Amino acid sequence: MKLRELLGDNRRIIYSLPFTSIIEQNYDVLYRLHKNIEGFEKESGRYLLKHHSLANIKYESDEYDFDNLQSELLIENWSSGIVVTTFVQLFETLIGTRNRMLKKLINLKGSIIILDEIQAIDISLLPLVEFVLERACEIYDLRIVMMTATKPYILKNSIELLEDNQKYFLCLTEQLFCLI
Repeated sequence: MKLRELLGDNRRIIYSLPFTSIIEQNYDVLYRLHKNIEGFEKESGRYLLKHHSLANIKYESDEYDFDNLQSELLIENWSSGIVVTTFVQLFETLIGTRNRMLKKLINLKGSIIILDEIQAIDISLLPLVEFVLERACEIYDLRIVMMTATKPYILKNSIELLEDNQKYFLCLTEQLFCLI
């Protein structure tokens, strides 16, 4: 949210994770954090959305009663302020060819993409992922934040946000060696 404030333009946040179990857990935390916003519970779908293959297809709104088809359309378009989703949904949107995936592409423009646990992506796919993300940043004015403890060799031209990050990495490495 702080990055959204710094960048301005009220950018959409796409929080992408590798596994649906982690999505459920993180979505619940985000939901609890948003409960303090006035009117959030009545219009939670406007603020926060969970989208993966096992997610409930009910779009929440007190003002309107959306049927399943309308809910599915709203969810698959990613028109909410924060979208919590899978790597599969994100990358099939960026490089896929199916209409179902491509209809949310327009809502990626100007977004902040948070890639959590990026090391879960198969190492053989990292060159493709890097190419796609770099081009998407150029074309769609995206900002990408990677959250990882292992720092895979991807997005080599990125900026480290954590000052003295080597100190933390070396400390963790030393602790691992002590355990061996």
